[in-house]
Amino acid sequence: MLRKVEQALQVAIETPFTRLFPQKLQPAELRAQLREALEGSLVNMPEGPVAANRYAIELSLDDYRESEAVGPALEAELTQSLLAAAAEARVNVGPYLAVVIAADEELPAGQVRLRAEFGERPPASLSVEAGLPQVGRQVSLHERNVVGRADDCDIVVGEQAVSRHHCEIVWERVEYVLRDLGSANGTFVNAEQVQAAPLRDGDLVEVGLVQLRFRDR
Repeated sequence: MLRKVEQALQVAIETPFTRLFPQKLQPAELRAQLREALEGSLVNMPEGPVAANRYAIELSLDDYRESEAVGPALEAELTQSLLAAAAEARVNVGPYLAVVIAADEELPAGQVRLRAEFGERPPASLSVEAGLPQVGRQVSLHERNVVGRADDCDIVVGEQAVSRHHCEIVWERVEYVLRDLGSANGTFVNAEQVQAAPLRDGDLVEVGLVQLRFRDR
């Protein structure tokens, strides 16, 4: 069963790992532990359940050094495996999921600690594509960003077809989500009208006659 937690979870699971070294890491065992951590980190959000999006597999310094040769390939394989597990469980982990192997100098040799947590909000921006004189202008996004014609908006769009408080872009633990705020002319993402939609790098947001490009890189 997936269980609900109230805030970003930091799971610490210590398992005897001696049998796995010095030969190699065992992906099957790590996949099972990662899935357990994912299921344990569930949080219910307005758009559905989300789970932690950063997983650190911590090893002793000596064990970490021994694993460095296979580390990057193993991180990539485990990340893809966890993405598949999240999709199977219908849990949202957003576009920034990462599994990393790291060293902990205080961890005894032969043990592994798995930490699952919600990662920091990545930087993102909106840039003007069309509909305003300031084509190319870029505005950095914060935790919550209201887009509209009113002066009290975080992103002021001076165009009459835009409502005073047209839409908002909010960081929701694992992704940026755009929500329409009851605008007169609607909010569109990639030419489709939406009430709420997750944003991905390169998405085109349209408010009134203005086009804004979402970037997170």
